[in-house]
Amino acid sequence: MLKQNPSADLTPLRHAHRLATLQSYEILDTPREAAFDDITRMASMICGTPIASITLIDAERQWFKSEIGLGKSQTPISASICAHVVLENDVLIIPDTSADPRFGGNPLYTGDPDLKFYAGAPITTADGVALGTMCVLDTVSRNLTREQIDVLRTLARQVMMQLELRKMLRVSEQTSDYRARMLASAAHDLRQPLFVASLSVQSLLQEAAPHQLKRLTLADGGLETIKKGFNRMLVAASGKASFTLAQLGDTDLGDVLEFIHANFLPLAERRDVRLRVLRTRLHVHSDSVQLETLIGNLVANAVKYT
Repeated sequence: MLKQNPSADLTPLRHAHRLATLQSYEILDTPREAAFDDITRMASMICGTPIASITLIDAERQWFKSEIGLGKSQTPISASICAHVVLENDVLIIPDTSADPRFGGNPLYTGDPDLKFYAGAPITTADGVALGTMCVLDTVSRNLTREQIDVLRTLARQVMMQLELRKMLRVSEQTSDYRARMLASAAHDLRQPLFVASLSVQSLLQEAAPHQLKRLTLADGGLETIKKGFNRMLVAASGKASFTLAQLGDTDLGDVLEFIHANFLPLAERRDVRLRVLRTRLHVHSDSVQLETLIGNLVANAVKYT
């Protein structure tokens, strides 16, 4: 249904819930974005109007996220036809603004650019909160076809989807930042006790009896692998990690498998599981630490659940 006589009372536009919902998208006063400009351009082309805009209604102003033909970033809410669309939350068509007494004193419709035609579709959230409009305007009196009106509604929904997408991406980035800080904190806090443990093992190695050397050597190697892992965690948390082929290197797969075998053999023996490794001379272009972690996890699960 196309509303022709919307209310002139703008008080509901200033309700806290609507304004809080609008603010939650953090879109007001942001720079122009291609995704929104593309939608505005499509509205202008399909409706055949020289002017189109994505308008968001704040408490005291209407702000244009994207516009063609207006040359303004905002105007007072008192000069806004879009405000009426938000109030009614339905498509509004005004074929001739000069014949509508509500806009007789509106500077947008009496002077340059002397706008005569207006059509706007509400930009509405899933729970029915109207944030603004997808609108088209012209300097001559006219109308839209039913198909053009349907397209205007569709483009308004596309604007809402873009707003939701921006919000989701922002929340995702904030969550990633939080996880990165937690990761960095955990890695930093654990490095010190790990360093102490490594020094202790190295000290024991210097005084170890022959039958203790093998286990202490394995423990020292394991601690070194963990330290490398923590260093990687810190780099990843800083956002400076760049896992490219240039960081990979020649890795002796036999050495990797021997190391894993030696580390998990005591656990396998305690669980009465036979664990053996077939020596290979194969070399691979890989990351030895990550490869040890990956294969080690597979072996650990196999021993644990056999």
